[in-house]
Amino acid sequence: IRERAIKEELAIESAYAEADDLMRTWSEECRFNNIDYVICTIDKDLKCIPGKYYNMAKDTLENISEQDAIRYFYEQLLKGDSVDNIPGLFRVGDAKARKWLEPYSTEEEFQEVVVSKYIEYYGDGWYDQLLSNGKLLYLQKHELDFFNLRHWPLVQELRSL
Repeated sequence: IRERAIKEELAIESAYAEADDLMRTWSEECRFNNIDYVICTIDKDLKCIPGKYYNMAKDTLENISEQDAIRYFYEQLLKGDSVDNIPGLFRVGDAKARKWLEPYSTEEEFQEVVVSKYIEYYGDGWYDQLLSNGKLLYLQKHELDFFNLRHWPLVQELRSL
């Protein structure tokens, strides 16, 4: 089936990237070129991509705003993803992650919440755990886009102490 789908141009084979990352990359290309697109999936992890999100299993269509997509990524950092074996913070699920981020609206504020909670939960190992989870959860916007903590203001401040 796989070979036939590729041969008939119904699928694309990739040796260098995961499907989730390709969907994010292609969505960014569409946004840049003002091309309408829909992310069709049953994977809630792709809600960190702004745009139309169609869940085939539930037959639901959502419009994920840029703000909602960013917030969803930081919620994932807090709660982890048991399906993908990404630990997150102990006993933190959807409701608690949403509650912690709810009062805030900027990415820098989300980062501050995430860092403070990782310090609280992981102590001295917070940086390595956050970096590891971030790398596992982050979807690349382009081929050379990788998750790092160097540009997070609070991380810079804490690392310079």
